[in-house]
Amino acid sequence: MNEALLYRRGTSAHCSAVTARAIPGFFRTWTCKEAYLKATGDGLRRLKGLEVAVKPQQGAQFVNPQDWDLQEIQPGEGFVGAIAAPGFDWRVTFLRLKSVSQTFVRLLLLGYFT
Repeated sequence: MNEALLYRRGTSAHCSAVTARAIPGFFRTWTCKEAYLKATGDGLRRLKGLEVAVKPQQGAQFVNPQDWDLQEIQPGEGFVGAIAAPGFDWRVTFLRLKSVSQTFVRLLLLGYFT
């Protein structure tokens, strides 16, 4: 709904409630689009044709492009994240490490900083 129209027709409390409900969906959608744009390296120039369907109790999925998949993640309370990759034969594995130094050591051992 157009926010300007909402302000003309509704009370400020109602407008705030509607806006507050829309914010999480906006961030989920934006994060999914951003994951795709970063994965492809295309930057914001491809944003216009990119469509993501986000449903409240389901995972997000691309409407366009159809040959890419999304995995939403919650890196911490109050935060959203997403990983995008071509195809559908992949999965995400999470590691919870106790400290940043442990994370660095494990990445070093895995060869990320050679």
